[in-house]
Formats: sequence, C-alpha cells, structure tokens
Amino acid sequence: MNSADCSFDVQDGYNGDWVGFSGSQHPYTGHHGTYVSICTINTGGFDGVSGYLHVSLGCVLGWPSANSTYYFHWALCTAYDNRDSYVGTTGDVGDAYQIASGTSSFSGLTASVTPHYLDIGSPYIKPYTTYYLILWANSDDGNNCMQVWTPSNHSGTLYYYPPTRLYVSSGAHSSITVNRTSSPYEGAGTGYLGGGTALYYGDVLQVTFGVEAGYSFTTQTVNGSTFSNGGSATVTDGDMSVVSAAVVNSYTLSISQSHAAAAVNRTSSPNGGGATGTLASGAVLYYGDVLAVSFAADVGYAITAHTVNGSAFTSGSSTTIASNIAVVVSAAVAIFLLTLDNQSADSSGSSAIYEKYSTGYYQESACTNQMTASANPITKPARSGYVFGGYFTAAGGSGEQILSAEGYLLDGVDAALFVSAVALYAYWIRAAIFRIKVAGGWKTHKHAWIKVNGVWKKVVRIYVKADNAWRQSI
Repeated sequence: MNSADCSFDVQDGYNGDWVGFSGSQHPYTGHHGTYVSICTINTGGFDGVSGYLHVSLGCVLGWPSANSTYYFHWALCTAYDNRDSYVGTTGDVGDAYQIASGTSSFSGLTASVTPHYLDIGSPYIKPYTTYYLILWANSDDGNNCMQVWTPSNHSGTLYYYPPTRLYVSSGAHSSITVNRTSSPYEGAGTGYLGGGTALYYGDVLQVTFGVEAGYSFTTQTVNGSTFSNGGSATVTDGDMSVVSAAVVNSYTLSISQSHAAAAVNRTSSPNGGGATGTLASGAVLYYGDVLAVSFAADVGYAITAHTVNGSAFTSGSSTTIASNIAVVVSAAVAIFLLTLDNQSADSSGSSAIYEKYSTGYYQESACTNQMTASANPITKPARSGYVFGGYFTAAGGSGEQILSAEGYLLDGVDAALFVSAVALYAYWIRAAIFRIKVAGGWKTHKHAWIKVNGVWKKVVRIYVKADNAWRQSI
C-alpha cells in the first residue's frame, strides 16, 4: 500500500448560513441547525488503480453540550445536484453520484476547532479525478445546538494499492482454475487468469480446484488458508497465492471365507507403490492397484459363492482397484457322483450312487435315502454265466470293495473316502460248471442239485473254509 497527498478545496457551509429555520428545529434533523460543507478533492497521478481516503476535518460547535453525542455525516460523490438535500439523512443519501457514505459519532466536544478523522472506506479512486466530500452534522440533543463546519484544519491523504500478482501452484494430479468475475479497475477484464496475472484491489476471483479420479486433496488453500472449492475471494493489498496438492486414494481389502480359501495377489501398484504378492484381509490398497483373485474349496467341499464386491467373480481373473474391496467365498459339503460301471452286464441295474462327504452314501443325488449294510441296496446288475460279486474301486475285484454281492453298502466304508467323482467296477465271478454221467455219457450242467429235507435245491454258490473264514469258491 502506498500513499499520496490530495488537494482539498473546502467551501464553508452555504455561504455562512446554516440550513434550517431560525428559532425552530430543523424539520429533518430535529435540531436547530447544521451547516453543509463541501470538500473538493483532486487526486494526482499514482500508479495504483484503487484506494481509500483518510481525511482530517476541523469544526466549531455553537452552544455545545458535554452530554450530547454529535454525528458527523459524509458522502463521497463524483458530482452533486443540491447539497441541501443531504441534510437530515444518516449518510445514505441515495444520490446517483454517490460512491461511498458513512457516519462518525463524537461526544464531550467543546466550542473550538477540533480535528476529527474520517476513513472514507475503499471506493475505487481514479488518478487525476475530482471528487466531492459532502459533510453535515447533527446531535442527539434537541437544545440550542448548532454545528458549524469550518474550512480550517482540513487535510487528507489518499492511500492506494499498486497492482499485485496471482501465483498458482497445482501439484501432481490436481488443477487450479482462477476466474476474475468482477474488478473495480476498468481495464482489468473478467475471465480465466493464469499465474503471474496482475490483480487489482477489489478484484473478485472465483477459485476452482480439480483433482484426478482416484486422488484426494491434501492442500487446497488461498493465501495459506483452506479454501472452499468454487468459492470467491476478494483481492486486498497483497499478492494472492493459490495452492493445491493431491494424494492417491487408499482403500481396504476384506476377505471372508467359509470352508474355502480366497487367494488375493497384488500384481501391480502403479500409483501407490504397494508391494506385490499375497495380501491378507485388512491390507491397504491404492487406486489403480491390480489384484488377481482365485478361489479353492476345502477338501470335500464345493464352492457355492465367490464374489468381489457382491458380484460373481471368475477364479483367476484380475480386478483394478477404485474402491474398498470385499472378497467373499463360501462352500458347502460336496456330493460326489460314484458311477457304477457294470462291466458288460446283460442287465445294467443301478447306474450310480452318491457320496455326501463325511456324511454317507446315498441312492440319489438329493441324498435322501442313505445306504447301509442292511438298507437301501442298489439294483444289482446281471450277466449270463456269471455271479455278481459286488462293486470295487478297481476292475477285476481289486481295490477296496464298496458294495456287497447283495448290493448293500459294506460295513466300515469311510464316508470321506472319495474327494472327487469316480467310477466303481462290478466284479463278476464265473458260475461253477458241473459234469454228471447220465445214460448216454457225461453231461455239463450249470447248476448242481442237492436234496435238502427231501426237496431238491439248486446250488447257487459253493463256499470253502480257508484261513478260518468261509469264502466263496469260483
């Protein structure tokens, strides 16, 4: 802020006459009289474009009262019509030429020339221009009290503001837009302002901050103080500095898993610099991170749901981070299909049974009819010339036997034996061939007959005792 002297030409109040009615109160002020003075102010040349006035005024009071409060009114105008029209107002004269107005109050004054100081605000003051400072007074006391402005002890100083500068500093991933929406300086213009642009006292600037997707402001200031995005600032007597800075957004990973596991691997972190590799629930993520997500069920379980942020997600696929991430995987007890390979049977019988992991074996996929050694057998297959010997885990009666020759589940079969769909193989035993001699020679018969309690019975199987256990003979 700089200063310069002003030229003052002060006229006494209305050629020495006070405005009012002799012996009666003034119709506007309610008091006996007041003088209207006009100071003609001539500004010289200066390098600013706006400023304010500090004026020292002298006055003489007629019949002052120490208990009264005196009000000195002023209006700064570029011209005036009739100075008498200002009397009786409180500073807001409504004149088309007025650019500023105000009131100052004083008390305990004496009947002498007393300087009083008025600051005429911050109107737009032009160099080499004539202004008119119109002055009048009244008091709150209705007694005989006349206020008289005198031409003595008047002086003034014009304070003005040279142009200042706009400084803009936008950090990476952020931006700043400054628009001048109004200016008291006629040559300033409005619109977008770049860094280094001249500013003028009283300019109104709108400041807008921008930030890239995935980033948030850490700094958003005007002259060091946090500033609302899109807000307006008025230029005063210094440079204006607008600063912004941003940081990449961070997010959180959550993993929920039941009888299954979700493997989350960060494969890249271009913005946040996060470490790559396997991440645990609660890990910090950054905007733009790339995560590969895969799912696996626990042994004996099958995945029923696998989602990322509530949407089904393909195991082994990747996702790019722009928010918090919730990975959910759950599994239920698996049901495995055990196909019954009847090994060239003539009549196929049942085609499959089902293992519900760690629960049991069933005739159907709904797992309602549980098989035991005495309940819910399969329909056995049949093959000409052979006797059915049950179902085994491998062909030819090798491996572990699962179903008996009668089609029942063998006792002791582990309910968690299978962890995937498999085939069971029928075991066929060639039927015994008997030769008997009858009239005409030896004859081959498929079955032998024995007489039991006087009744002939067909022999279906022959058992022999070996190792203290009865075993079916071929």
